[in-house]
Amino acid sequence: MKILYYVVALVSIGLFACGSTSGEDPGPGGTVDAGPGGGGDGGGGGGVCGDGQRDVFEACDGEDLVGASCQSLGYTLGELSCRADCTFDSSGCSGKPEDADLDGASGCEGIFSPEQVLAYQVEASNLEVDGPGRFRCGDELTLDVEVERKRGGGFKIDFNEYLDGQTYFGIKKLVYDTGGTTSVTDIVRQYLAWRMMHRAGVIASRAALAEVYVNDSYFGLLVNIEAVDKRLLKNRFGNDDGWLYKKSGGEGDGLKTHESDGLGDANPYDDYLCFWKSGNACPVPDDVATALPEHLAVEQFLRMGVVNALIANTDAPLFKDNNYYFYDWFGGRHYLPWDLDTVMKDDDFAMVQETAFAEALMPHFGDQYQAIAVELLAGPLALAEIHAEIDRVGEVAGAAIANAGGDPDAIVSELKTWWSERHALVSAQF
Repeated sequence: MKILYYVVALVSIGLFACGSTSGEDPGPGGTVDAGPGGGGDGGGGGGVCGDGQRDVFEACDGEDLVGASCQSLGYTLGELSCRADCTFDSSGCSGKPEDADLDGASGCEGIFSPEQVLAYQVEASNLEVDGPGRFRCGDELTLDVEVERKRGGGFKIDFNEYLDGQTYFGIKKLVYDTGGTTSVTDIVRQYLAWRMMHRAGVIASRAALAEVYVNDSYFGLLVNIEAVDKRLLKNRFGNDDGWLYKKSGGEGDGLKTHESDGLGDANPYDDYLCFWKSGNACPVPDDVATALPEHLAVEQFLRMGVVNALIANTDAPLFKDNNYYFYDWFGGRHYLPWDLDTVMKDDDFAMVQETAFAEALMPHFGDQYQAIAVELLAGPLALAEIHAEIDRVGEVAGAAIANAGGDPDAIVSELKTWWSERHALVSAQF
């Protein structure tokens, strides 16, 4: 973490530990930002409030904000100011994370809304290396960010690499993915795969199509994917102190939490699942039918597996030990999908294949797997529902698809045809 405002972070931690007694109207989110004791000169704390220089026990003084901003206080937009009692006035700030409706709002707040395609402006000197850049959605405030190279195509935006605590509507990092392809149809396939996970009730990242411009030049139509990080863990599980791992066959694999606190090798939940690892580090336990649900979120894993099978994902569980995150915590290991970029091409793809995952699960949980498949095929992933999702892509993203060089009508027709054949083939198996 390259923190430019280390002093500000320390000041913020100290000054917001106590509630306000200033009597001022609260800023957005119903909070008033005040120093200890409610502001003022801190009760003889060594400075004079109003002299234009922040002193001990003053959050700010006049225009002296000590480098603080709306972003450093956890907001997304706006301009921070200082009250007459030397406490921060955040009434000019907006975009508090807990107020954001990321997949329902219109405009820039609706980062993952399926009802719109947002346009983003990125400034970067070189997308091939990690480095400083700038980020903006539409006409909103431009943020200083780090632009990180993404293996396989695309890039990541890290909002708090240079300004500790800065988020974008609560998001710390966004992933703009090309899936390693220049095919607009493949981009739409990947986006729809994330929508299928969402519709099926799988705990997964949210995603949206996005038009991206780099240094004022059109870069392309990409899939904007919610990063799997501690913020996502807290949002989905209410817990972020477990052990998060990534496996995708790339340089970014491995432990994603507890990397530097000495607890990386202290995962107490890992030993039982040794039979789960590549190469079968230990035999499948005899009591797996009763004991596995105490260690693994079986429903989540099977549901993710069913969707991977339906979308013919050839590079993910249950069919391959690749392209996923897993989170070990007291709620059991949870698998989360990742890299859904090899999908919706093979309409003969089998719903169950011979893998280590299937060997451990299917003898004991095969009926549950089948029940989930039947539920999804008749409900949220019924053919009519999938066709409606594809039609929405044509309606909402048609202009963006054409701008990227694709034919929206042809893409919609191709995908609906594939799904009609795939849905009939899979339904016949159940």
